[in-house]
Amino acid sequence: KVTLPLYQALCGTAIEVPTLDSRVLSVPISDIVKPGHRTRVAGEGMPIPGGAGRGDLIVEVELLFPAGLTEAQKAVIKAGFFLPAIPSEKQSKALLEFDKAFKHPQDGWSSGIPKDAAQANGH
Repeated sequence: KVTLPLYQALCGTAIEVPTLDSRVLSVPISDIVKPGHRTRVAGEGMPIPGGAGRGDLIVEVELLFPAGLTEAQKAVIKAGFFLPAIPSEKQSKALLEFDKAFKHPQDGWSSGIPKDAAQANGH
C-alpha cells in the first residue's frame, strides 16, 4: 500500500515501491487516482512456481486528504477547477507567479491548518 496526498492523486507523481528482492521501483502515476485505485507493475510480483518468471506486483493506493483548509486554500482550489483550457495572457502570468511562490509540496498541507493561519481565520 502507498499513501498519496490528494494533490498528487490529482496531478500525478512517481511513487517509490519496495520489491521483495530489496529494490525500489519508481512507478509513474499519470492518471487521476480515485479511492480504491490499484496499479499493476508487470513482472515484479511473487515468483511463479516452476521457475516461469514472476507475477505482477499490485500497488494499492490510499488517498491522504488534508486535515483542514484555510479560506485562501479553498479559494485557490476552486479557482483551479474553473481555469479555462486556454488561459488568457493575464491568467498565464498569474499562474507562473503563483507556481514560483508556492513550491512546498507538503509543507503543512496534509497535516492540518498551520497555527498562525488558523488563528487568523478564527479557528
